[in-house]
Amino acid sequence: MKRANYFGRFENKPANAEDRLTRAFLVLVRLVPPVQAAFIDAIREKQREQGNGLVVPSRTATDEGVGGVWSQVGTLRKDEGRVLSILLTNRKWEGEVQPSDRTPVYDGVVHYGEQWVFAIENKPYGDVREHQFHPNVEDSEGLEVDPRLVVLVWKDLIRRLHALGESDWLDYTEHQLVNDFLRYAQDEFPEINPYPTLTHCGDDLDKLNRRCEDLMQELAPGRVETHKDWRNYISAPELEAAKMVSVSAQELEQSWEIDLVINPGDTVSQARSFYSDVDETALLELSEEWDCSTNLHFSHISTNLVYPIPEASFENYVRFWIEHRDWIRQVKEDQFDELLDLLAVNGLLTAADRDEFVSEFMETNRSTVNVCPGVSLHYRWGRSEALDLDDNDRLTEEIDQRVREAVRTWGAEAEWDSVLKEKEE
Repeated sequence: MKRANYFGRFENKPANAEDRLTRAFLVLVRLVPPVQAAFIDAIREKQREQGNGLVVPSRTATDEGVGGVWSQVGTLRKDEGRVLSILLTNRKWEGEVQPSDRTPVYDGVVHYGEQWVFAIENKPYGDVREHQFHPNVEDSEGLEVDPRLVVLVWKDLIRRLHALGESDWLDYTEHQLVNDFLRYAQDEFPEINPYPTLTHCGDDLDKLNRRCEDLMQELAPGRVETHKDWRNYISAPELEAAKMVSVSAQELEQSWEIDLVINPGDTVSQARSFYSDVDETALLELSEEWDCSTNLHFSHISTNLVYPIPEASFENYVRFWIEHRDWIRQVKEDQFDELLDLLAVNGLLTAADRDEFVSEFMETNRSTVNVCPGVSLHYRWGRSEALDLDDNDRLTEEIDQRVREAVRTWGAEAEWDSVLKEKEE
């Protein structure tokens, strides 16, 4: 997270401590009037759903609005009024409120209008303990406890913040504060999912890729990792021929697209597995909807040094390696010329590629080369299609189906099922 973010780390507690999230949200409530109004509207809606009780007045119906705002305090800071317990959490919760003699530490206390006192408990991880939303009013005879618990789910509050950001109700500073809060919440509290759909991300590539990371987490929980030189990806060693599946947003000249990429054969071991099992016909049929291209490279130890661009067609490239699987290995120096001649005569190596190979291997002390004849498989969704799929809660399923199309070409659909097994359990 950028250090300039208003909600960045300025205290000793870690940025993902739940009381810091409470403080950050209360700052918005105090400083951004439209956020304050949205917060009150959310409370009013929950109270009306419950029925049979007083409802806090709308923001426009009270001259005072939000008065005092505190976080991490042990008292309600008022001797008269009606105490309303508010639980902020990541899922629905039910409960009744009663006065308590506990020694409290309220995550937040907000005075609203002339009468209301909000006692706020924040549990973004869902670890709710009932006694925590029972307020202590023993020292204040003029405080009356409302028996109804108001539960606000974070994702619903987030939607309201996004709606404000897309409206004309925020000035520049207010907009930056709301945007900083959403970025902070995404970095430190992914459980509350500040960017629940691609639509909420606008055309911001960083936000779009955060949503792509969430999509991968939804598909394969606990499997998403980061490659230092590449993208976030689903770790899938079970597939053998391709151990990473990535979904990311890619910028276009005047738009963006969502790119699903799988690179079977990226290492010697993966390539040997791929060309031993691949169904050539099925792979070529895949290219009718997928962008299928060659991904030949020569490496030493674990470093890729030369990336030839074969002139042969994708079909001839795949057929060549099926027929010459014995060259998918570590080749020693005395066979360099034989390897290069074979590739050149079959259209897999240009004169420029050969010069680069000579420079990286034959003119150095590298006495071996790892031959990695991979392929690169891309399935892309344009902006409008991706937005429609995600808005209708179908994009995760669509990604899954497309991955299955690809891995089925080398008979690894059952292995993909095992990658997703944790989710099913």
